[in-house]
Amino acid sequence: MSDPDPLVSVVILCWNSENKVDKTLNSVLSIDNIDLEVIIVDNNSSDRTTDICKQILTKSDCRYNIVKNKTNIGYSAGKNLGGNLATGKYILLLDDDVIVDGDVLTKLVHNYNKEPKSGLLTPKTYDRETNQYLGGCFTKFGTTTNYSKNKLETSCEMVEAPFVTGATLFTSKKFWDELGGFDEFAKFNLDDFDISIRSYSRGQKNYIISTTEAIHIGDMSENLARRYRSYYYSRQYIFCKNLPTLRLFKVSVLFFLSSLYFSMRDSVSEGDIWILINHIVSILSFIHKLPHILEKRKATDHISEFPIFQ
Repeated sequence: MSDPDPLVSVVILCWNSENKVDKTLNSVLSIDNIDLEVIIVDNNSSDRTTDICKQILTKSDCRYNIVKNKTNIGYSAGKNLGGNLATGKYILLLDDDVIVDGDVLTKLVHNYNKEPKSGLLTPKTYDRETNQYLGGCFTKFGTTTNYSKNKLETSCEMVEAPFVTGATLFTSKKFWDELGGFDEFAKFNLDDFDISIRSYSRGQKNYIISTTEAIHIGDMSENLARRYRSYYYSRQYIFCKNLPTLRLFKVSVLFFLSSLYFSMRDSVSEGDIWILINHIVSILSFIHKLPHILEKRKATDHISEFPIFQ
């Protein structure tokens, strides 16, 4: 039997988000009928992000914790820090550019307890930047595809989604600790890909709750050149760690060619040679760390039997 008023820890990872974090935080504080703990992890912002969060939270009646890191420790490590500090029975991890519905936690907690195999849940999350809903399934090539609006607008409240977004990730504190949070070895990109697979490997399932919504504004703090610095390395690491051998080979070849093409295209269109340079650096970083990555690789050929790749 679930607790009538369980404490939910909402973790918000911020970096130079003074122009958007107030919208995220105010939407969280407007959530209905839930005992809240808000944890702000500021990844060494150089603007007023921390001050804005403090001004808003001190006027609220919820418990809160604000941590400002002395350096930018990265996305995965930042979310993990907030998750480790959480004292609630459940955790909702948000990016700093997400606006949630008032009933989001009521719906997430209810559905999490309704399904014994619940692993990771998200609300229906619309991404303004790509004009898509985030979360969906894995293809046979090891990549991901987001569910369409029609897929999510069904009579089924819990839509199984093997791949769920890290921008609005919900689970129990117990399961979060069992998973060990995000993999910090991957600094950026597809950390949610990895944790989604690890949820299934523990016999659980992931779901999108179609009756409550979040909006991901998608205002990227990092410019393209900075993102490309870890883009190839992080994605290829996750592929190497999780994909069966034959699928890994196919995906690696396609990803190498496509990522090189896109880095050249973006470098030309943006007039920024550092995009291409940083992408090459990312490739070389992956090659340099390949022996360590192969040590972490599990015997994953059995993954092809999982429904997530069907």
